Amino acid sequence: MSNTVSVQEILGEARRLVERLRAQECNVDRLLVQAQALNQGAEAMRKYPEELTQQEIRRMRQLHEENAELVTALKEHQSALHLVMTKYREHVARLGSVRQAEHCLGEPGCHHLPDKICEMVEVMRRAAEIDESSGTRQTETLVRLATENAVLRQQLHIGQRAGSDGLADVEVQTDSGIVASPE
Repeated sequence: MSNTVSVQEILGEARRLVERLRAQECNVDRLLVQAQALNQGAEAMRKYPEELTQQEIRRMRQLHEENAELVTALKEHQSALHLVMTKYREHVARLGSVRQAEHCLGEPGCHHLPDKICEMVEVMRRAAEIDESSGTRQTETLVRLATENAVLRQQLHIGQRAGSDGLADVEVQTDSGIVASPE
């Protein structure tokens, strides 16, 4: 009976084989889960740069528009400053004329000049007030736009430094009552 294998031995060997198969099946299941996780991670890594690139492109477009607005505001400010300086030069020239007229007042034929001088002074004063108020408004607008641009650049820098999934949604209340969002 040495050549014959008993039923007990066959059953024992079958149990060991079943246990090994179960262990190998568990190992295969674990490997399958790990492979799926790695695949999902790789897919997320492929999508992340695309999303980040799209966010950066949107941010760059927004900053480009803001810079264009700032350039326009700066040109308007320079134009207003040029106008103010032109008016200043005109006023200085008129002041020279007024002084010459005052000198002429001492002469007997210049009695009608005081009324004209007073009118000229009043016109000059009003023109200076109008120019000053226009320049002040433009300067305030320029300062407001520069401040908003600085805040948005700071938010962009914080978002880039953090390396987050997206930039934080922050709303900014402007003087004109318009709510601006970074996206």
